[in-house]
Amino acid sequence: MNNDERICSIALTLCPGIGHIGAKRLIDGMGSAAEVFRQRKELPDLLPGVTPAVVAALDSPAAFSRAEQEMEFVEKNRLMCLTLKDEAYPSRLRECDDAPVALFFKGNVDFNRLHVIAMVGTRNATEYGKQFCADFLR
Repeated sequence: MNNDERICSIALTLCPGIGHIGAKRLIDGMGSAAEVFRQRKELPDLLPGVTPAVVAALDSPAAFSRAEQEMEFVEKNRLMCLTLKDEAYPSRLRECDDAPVALFFKGNVDFNRLHVIAMVGTRNATEYGKQFCADFLR
């Protein structure tokens, strides 16, 4: 099993039937995504509401393979990936039930400043979208 919190966080969201909210609840309950996978078989005894179906869903080599591909893309394109466990993760966002367990971004930013502007978009932005962002920020 991989112990990299970033890969485990991404893999957790890719396990069938877990989803982002379920992944965050598991991480909140166990302390980290790596710990969720490490103690997968004991989860029904450790966390209320965890069923054998959840344990079975966590046995997903395909999710880890896809997560490793995502991290290769992140590193190749000089992106950043923060997990819920990272100090730099936006503290206000961490409080939301549906906060992403892995947050991808490009650039240098302090997400925990008093005032932050963020734009959510696609990896394949159109020229119009890029121009709109530039105009908006100006």
